[in-house]
Amino acid sequence: MSVTIRTIAKAAQVSPATVSRALSGKKDVAPQTRKRIIALAQQLGYQGKIQPAATDEKIPRHIAVVIPNQRVRFPRPPEHRRISWSFNHEVYTGIEELAHMDQCTAHIIIYSYEHYYSNDELPPSLLSADLQGYIVLGGLIPVVLRDFLLAVDKPVITVGTQIAPHIDAVMADNVGAMRECVRYLHQQNHKRIGFIGGARESRIDSEKLAGYLSGLIETGLPVDLELVREGSMQAQAGYEHGLFLLEKGVDAIMCSYDALAMGALRAANEKGIKVPEEVHIVGFGDEFNDESLAALLTTFRVPKTRMGRIAYQRLVERLRDPKTEPVRVVMPTSFVEALQLQRERIAEK
Repeated sequence: MSVTIRTIAKAAQVSPATVSRALSGKKDVAPQTRKRIIALAQQLGYQGKIQPAATDEKIPRHIAVVIPNQRVRFPRPPEHRRISWSFNHEVYTGIEELAHMDQCTAHIIIYSYEHYYSNDELPPSLLSADLQGYIVLGGLIPVVLRDFLLAVDKPVITVGTQIAPHIDAVMADNVGAMRECVRYLHQQNHKRIGFIGGARESRIDSEKLAGYLSGLIETGLPVDLELVREGSMQAQAGYEHGLFLLEKGVDAIMCSYDALAMGALRAANEKGIKVPEEVHIVGFGDEFNDESLAALLTTFRVPKTRMGRIAYQRLVERLRDPKTEPVRVVMPTSFVEALQLQRERIAEK
């Protein structure tokens, strides 16, 4: 029996008209739907002609996924391998997934810099006239790159932070997560909670600190700024700040990143303090690689791949309508306790 448009429509659960438009390359069919219909047609052995999709100037063909990368003067310690550092990879996965459906190439461009205020040269690929928009990943965007993004006459979406009210952003609910964490620790009868943050210039670290402080006020716990430590997102910083906080008699430590939590754990181990029995340590990002860490440290899970998808969809929307109002999408996080995290890591093996 020959395969007809009606046969394909029934299999795809769409109308025959939609199948006809998809196979003839019309613009008014969503890329995902078109791809599914064509795949079904080929699978069923459709013998009719399948036209390529008509070119649509409002669908991007080349976009930049920009990843700021601070140059490290000294080799990172081996313990950093216990952290997946998966934020950029998982966000890019979400971007590339939808870009591939649109036959759009998502070019990864690394911007290496010395420090936040250094005058590092922008990579030439970032200035290519072929690029139709930029998606920038990460919590800290150095000054030179930020100034370029604020001036460029193309759509810009940031994932992980926000650089200006008129620039679209997709972010985790940093304030809400830290507030929830204080409530949880308070319910566990912790009274003296320290905080270890990353770079002072980072918006997400500022938001996490704000959530921590508001959580203390909300639960009636004392606010002691001596228990707030900041400066870097590296494990070594977590270790050094962890030693300081443990000397101050904290019974819980909240960290802006999992790497900081790992460093604080090393400090506790060095001092013979049991985690989580005597001191509760909480990270952020769900990036612990092995179950030995997952058994001891609580963390917050961030929907990174979904954030990438939303960023790409938003870029397409801004290409279609440059006058659309900018939005700040705040994604909920999920609290993952240590034992639950350990069970998940074991199951993944």
